[in-house]
Amino acid sequence: TNPPAEGTQDAVAAAAQARADIMPSVGAVVATTNLNCTRYVARVFTQPPLTEHIDDMCWLFEQLLRAHQGAEDNAGRALPDVVLVFRDGVSEGQFSKVLEVELAGMKEACERVQPGYKPRITFATVQKRHNTRFFPLSDNDQAADYATNRRGKGSGNVRPGLVVDRDVCSPHVFDFFLNSHAGLQGTNRPAKYAVLHDDCGLGADTIALLSHWLCHTFCRCARSVSVAPPAYYAHHAAFRGRAWLRKVGYGGSESGGSEATVTSDSSVPGVWRMDALHPDLTNTMFFV
Repeated sequence: TNPPAEGTQDAVAAAAQARADIMPSVGAVVATTNLNCTRYVARVFTQPPLTEHIDDMCWLFEQLLRAHQGAEDNAGRALPDVVLVFRDGVSEGQFSKVLEVELAGMKEACERVQPGYKPRITFATVQKRHNTRFFPLSDNDQAADYATNRRGKGSGNVRPGLVVDRDVCSPHVFDFFLNSHAGLQGTNRPAKYAVLHDDCGLGADTIALLSHWLCHTFCRCARSVSVAPPAYYAHHAAFRGRAWLRKVGYGGSESGGSEATVTSDSSVPGVWRMDALHPDLTNTMFFV
C-alpha cells in the first residue's frame, strides 16, 4: 500500500479534536422502579465534551428518585432505603473526582426529594477495558457443555460466577473481578468492579453475588451477561441519545438558520440540541 501523506495523521487528530470541542458528550443514568430490579427508567443528558464526571447528578438523581416514588409497583410511594450504584466508563485515575462530585450530588438530591432522607449508598465502578483474563486449571473447571465448540471441546473459559478478589487486585482499592457470563466465542473478559463507597457494609462476597444475580436479569438476553444490567442499560440509553442530537443555528442566515441533522463538518458554526423524548415514553424502557 502507499504510505500516508505527510501530515495526514496530524490532520485527522486535529479534526477529531475540533469536533470534540463542539459536539457535547452524551450520557445517561438509569434506575430500577420495582423490587425485582427488572424495570428501569432512564434520563439522557448532554454535558461539555471530555468531561467524565456528571455535573448535573443532583438533578438527574432527583428525577430518578421521583420516578421510583411514583412507579406503579410502588403502591406506598416509598423511597429506597439502600441505593447501589454501578458507574461505567471511569478509569482508575478518575475515581476520586467522580466519587467526590457525584456522591455529593446524590446526597443533595435526597435532601431535595424529602428533607432528612438519607439512604445508605454503595458506589461501585464497572470496567471492561482491561487486559486481564482467567483460564481454568483443568477441564473440569471449564464452562458448561452449552459453550462447547464444533469439535466437541470445551470453550476453554472459566465457569460463570467466578470471582477473583486477591493476588491480581489492587491493595489500595476494594475491587474484584467477576466472570458472570459464558462466552460463546473466544476468551471471556471478566468485568472489574471497584467499590469506592459503601455505606451499606455489604462486604465483598455480598456485592459480588448481588452483581452476579443482576447479570441474569438483562431483558435482551435469556443468559447471564458480562456486566451488571444498570451499566448496560445506561450505555444503550446514551447511545440512543446520541441519535437525538442535531445541529441548529448554522447555514449563514441572520435568523439563526434552520434545523438540520448531525453533520460531520465540525468547522461549521452552530449549536447542538437534543430532541425531547415524548412524555408517554419518559418512564418506560424505550432504550431497550
